[in-house]
Amino acid sequence: MYVVYRYMQKRIIIILIGVVIVAGIFFLLQKKYSPQMQIIPQTIEGKNISGSFDRSKFRTDAQWKKILTSAQYSILRQAGTEIPFTGKLEYEKRKGTYYSVGCGEPL
Repeated sequence: MYVVYRYMQKRIIIILIGVVIVAGIFFLLQKKYSPQMQIIPQTIEGKNISGSFDRSKFRTDAQWKKILTSAQYSILRQAGTEIPFTGKLEYEKRKGTYYSVGCGEPL
């Protein structure tokens, strides 16, 4: 009788450990793959609530093509990418402020 009791006790412990592991994995996966909140500026009657837009920086595609090089235009306006590890600033270590090519704002 005692042997059966010990056997059942071990089985219950193993099952509980398995349940805890599965619950932990489920929790981690749920946290990893849950959609993140996106911060989107809200507008009411054309007025921006969460900041301001500088309308002078809005440009047409023709204006962007005059301002930017072909590579910059591809990356900034057409969602292109540069070849990995080929950028001029790839290994830049100096302290300083870097500015956006598109709007001139500090990054």
